Amino acid sequence: MLLDDLHPVWTYEFIPELQSGPYKRPLTLDDLECLAAFQTVPSDYLALYVEFGSVQFNAEDGYNFDLLTPIDAYDYHFAQGRTEYLPGLFPMTGGASARTLYFGSIDGRTGAYLFEPGVSRASDGIYIAPSLFDILFRGQGVDVMKAN
Repeated sequence: MLLDDLHPVWTYEFIPELQSGPYKRPLTLDDLECLAAFQTVPSDYLALYVEFGSVQFNAEDGYNFDLLTPIDAYDYHFAQGRTEYLPGLFPMTGGASARTLYFGSIDGRTGAYLFEPGVSRASDGIYIAPSLFDILFRGQGVDVMKAN
């Protein structure tokens, strides 16, 4: 299984209330409509979500996050007015950690950015790694996430 190849700093668990089968629920028309509203949906987020649904990732230091469902990503970004100050970004994670990993381009640098709650501008994002894949499978940026 793909998740067996995670970087050793990460473990995972499935979130049962968001699954319809052993690991995932199928994408719905509502999911697709929500994803279509974004300028960019990172392919690694989409591949993980399609294959596993909402899965929680736990770092050895207690930091954790889960993949947002497409509907939750839409609600988090559009319904709460984040399009004004985080335009063109896609929220990939939520969960127990108050911080959110977004994907997008800020000042010409594309990748995964960490945002604290209540952030009011894109320049407050902390660059973590080129992609969610790099964070989870190569361990890139984990030290930056722990420090912030």
